[in-house]
Amino acid sequence: GWQYRHPFATRIWFENPFKCPVWTGDRIKHLALVGEQGLGDEVFFASVLPSVLERVDSVTLESEPRLCAVMERSFGIKTVVAKMRPAADGEGMERVLHEPMEYGADAWATMADMGRIFRHKDSDFHRQPYIKAHPDQVERFKSLRGRVGISWRGAQGEIPLKTFQKEFPSAISLQYDQSWDEEIERPE
Repeated sequence: GWQYRHPFATRIWFENPFKCPVWTGDRIKHLALVGEQGLGDEVFFASVLPSVLERVDSVTLESEPRLCAVMERSFGIKTVVAKMRPAADGEGMERVLHEPMEYGADAWATMADMGRIFRHKDSDFHRQPYIKAHPDQVERFKSLRGRVGISWRGAQGEIPLKTFQKEFPSAISLQYDQSWDEEIERPE
């Protein structure tokens, strides 16, 4: 049911706007994947990419610009920067989709829809790291190893920062917007 997550996703799921077919999990040469609407969603759903790469020879992922290098480094795939425009309903932004055949794709899919192909039971969830940090950054942030990073506000809502600070007083901020609406000591 994830295809109902957003009107934009519902539209592309039920009205395939491309000449290229929707991927059903069969063996193909080249798959075009459309990323998701948020950074966290894209990182979360990237966990399925190792399974995808077992069935396709290559992948082109339309990704959030801040994640392109991470996805390329972690999975050895090609990425293109997703283009955005104001949403038709006036609420936020939505992706401008490119014809997957522009990338030489045999089929296309959205990252979140990979769950219905690859994640049916607990054992389908591989419990191992899948994102590779840039080696220079590993050294740069070595002093923070073992600390909890938090992001407390996103499109689906927020949790008061105070709640996290009680549980994880030495947490570091991974919040990508810089607005502070609570009168509290700010994390690093």
